[in-house]
Amino acid sequence: MLVNREHIVWRGCILVLVFVFIHSVNGGENQIAVREPEHQLFSAGTSEFELSAGAFFSLDSGYTYRPTINFAAEKLRVGLMLYNPHGSGLLAGNTELLLEGFAGQVFAGPGTTIAGGSALLRYNFIHPRAWVVPYFQVGVGGAYNDIVNDESQSLLGSEDQILLQAGLGARVPMNNRLSLMVESDLIHLSNGGSTQRNHGLNCLGGQAGLALSF
Repeated sequence: MLVNREHIVWRGCILVLVFVFIHSVNGGENQIAVREPEHQLFSAGTSEFELSAGAFFSLDSGYTYRPTINFAAEKLRVGLMLYNPHGSGLLAGNTELLLEGFAGQVFAGPGTTIAGGSALLRYNFIHPRAWVVPYFQVGVGGAYNDIVNDESQSLLGSEDQILLQAGLGARVPMNNRLSLMVESDLIHLSNGGSTQRNHGLNCLGGQAGLALSF
């Protein structure tokens, strides 16, 4: 069952990347006029800082060798809008590149720390008459953990892990620089079969925070 879920995560990430690539190639065509404050927030070349906090809860738990591992997390991201909003209808929007660093504190289960970083591609759904801007994103990176020191669990078998994530979110622009944001993410940690203990850790969670554009 775990292998099947990992395959679903991988396939979903690939489909999202293909979608974002297609829209990036056409990024300079069919641009749409977006009213304030969205225009300044999502114009090509606009940068932003995001700061958020939340919690993540492990899936596939309930066994001694697959214990519950829940953790709180704080994330800092730096983003760049790759092109102006374009298109029409439900898929109108643009693509954003983000770099993320996070620190997590385990509050249920073995270990104390999960920390790392990722590169993400985000697609923002932007419409002239909507103040709420939904988005989806996928990312890949790496993470450190000390859960590996508990040899009774078989989820994580090394300190260094590959990190995959996919998420849905929404942001509410407050003015031409500041936005509120909420987000839900699915993350997967694995060492790619490099050790015997490698069932992988799957977690689902959410976070809220602020985004500052400049």
